Amino acid sequence: GSNAFAQCPKLAYIAIPASVERIASGAFQACISLAEISVDDSNPMYSGEDGLLYDKERSILVLCPEGKSGSILLPATVAAIESNALALASNLSEIVVESNNAVYSSLNGVLFSREQTCLIQYPGRKQGYYILPDGVHQIGDQAFQACSGLTGVSLSRDLTHIGRGAFLRCSNLTNMTIGASRICIGDYAFAWCTNLV
Repeated sequence: GSNAFAQCPKLAYIAIPASVERIASGAFQACISLAEISVDDSNPMYSGEDGLLYDKERSILVLCPEGKSGSILLPATVAAIESNALALASNLSEIVVESNNAVYSSLNGVLFSREQTCLIQYPGRKQGYYILPDGVHQIGDQAFQACSGLTGVSLSRDLTHIGRGAFLRCSNLTNMTIGASRICIGDYAFAWCTNLV
């Protein structure tokens, strides 16, 4: 059910048995130590790979656990990513997408749409200053949320939209260069960016 294991800070691993038919929204929210989810091979609804939770066909990424660290690889089969599936995984340093994926791509460890017009997720542990590539028109909702290693950003002149909560809680973000003259900025896009001047 919803929030079934929410805020269990010491929960590090969970095994989903074959009998589980539904995992509700927020079931593992704020489980900061949860680094791996495994799924019984005979489960008819879900599957697991490299500690990540997918639907059975691995066409939907359901959840990357908050405690997962390092690099993750999204297979070519992934065609959708559930809301917040990656946004709370703030320990990732790299997101890589198999090159033959028809919907997503990655560039220097950052997750983009296939055409690289939308930045979907920036890894939370990626360090330093980031220059948004030309041709990116949109930064998705929560794309940089809680990226503690991010110190500065240069936004391209092609950017027209910054999503809701895009830079929420980027506590070490100190400066930002905006190249475009008109940008639609979503609610809470820069909330709690305490060092941004």
